Amino acid sequence: MTTGFASEAEFTPPPASPPLPVELDVFPPQRQRRWTVLLRLLLAIPQLIMVWVLGIAIEVAMLLGWFAALAMGRLPTWCGEIIRTCVTYTVRVYGYLLLLVDQYPPFSMDPPVDYPVRVYFPPPTRLNRLAVLFRLPLVLPMLLLTGLLFIGWGVLAVFIWLITLILGYLPRPVFQASAALLRTQLRTYAYFGMVTPTYPFGAFGDRAPTTEFAPASASPTRPLVVSTAGRILLIAFLVIGVLYYVGSITLSAHNASNSRVHYVSSETVADHVSTVYTNTYGHPPQQVSCPADLPSQLGANESCIVDDTTHPATAEVTVTDVHGRNVSLRINIQPPPR
Repeated sequence: MTTGFASEAEFTPPPASPPLPVELDVFPPQRQRRWTVLLRLLLAIPQLIMVWVLGIAIEVAMLLGWFAALAMGRLPTWCGEIIRTCVTYTVRVYGYLLLLVDQYPPFSMDPPVDYPVRVYFPPPTRLNRLAVLFRLPLVLPMLLLTGLLFIGWGVLAVFIWLITLILGYLPRPVFQASAALLRTQLRTYAYFGMVTPTYPFGAFGDRAPTTEFAPASASPTRPLVVSTAGRILLIAFLVIGVLYYVGSITLSAHNASNSRVHYVSSETVADHVSTVYTNTYGHPPQQVSCPADLPSQLGANESCIVDDTTHPATAEVTVTDVHGRNVSLRINIQPPPR
């Protein structure tokens, strides 16, 4: 019988498994009460006010947590609790607002276990300080994607609301697309809030299990298998969101350009006065002095001094028409030279 020490390779620990993602369970009702669908936005107003207040708490906790995580390599327990609790509350409200469920969200940070929107966070773990340092630029693409998807959903919200009101339930492709949107928002907030190091993924759903031994689904959204129609709807949300965003920027730039006050320089106004004086009286004035630039606004006016060496006169200049940068002026010289 021989004894000895096992080689070092035998004691090599197995590779660490990747951190688990944040999971979302949504259990839709078979039927929704039409009166709650009809008044959904009105009913959600008190909850949205609560979400706004909690948003301030999340921002403060995230800011303090960022400094702490950068120094310690982990999120302080109290910061994590605040962020997880507030994010979970927000997700419940948005699940109700997106017509995924019909049961009104409770005004409680600790809702009943049978509420149909449930969030599962992975256990706290250490964080990569470099990823914490660059957390904002890292999460920006997902924040933009989530924002554009929500804009697209909002543009189509009236149609989704009408369909649900008529049918009494949310059609399956719409449910899948809306649930995917909500889960993307949840995972993005969780990553931004540093309660998980797992980058947000699965914006367009999960892959369907391919083996007969795949575990049973925990809920209609875990795994979140999105049908072809649901994916098309998600793409429609994204395209509409992009078009709406680009259109809003273009319109804002156009309005800003139109609202910007242009000016006709005092030298240009003086040249116009000199030209009118010369055409009217047959000789140019010796000097024309205008006090300031003239705003290119209908009705704007100023007085210029005309010196013709013998009889000084005053030229009243008034803006009579404006087309972009083209400005029409009315020039009246008083008293006329003798």
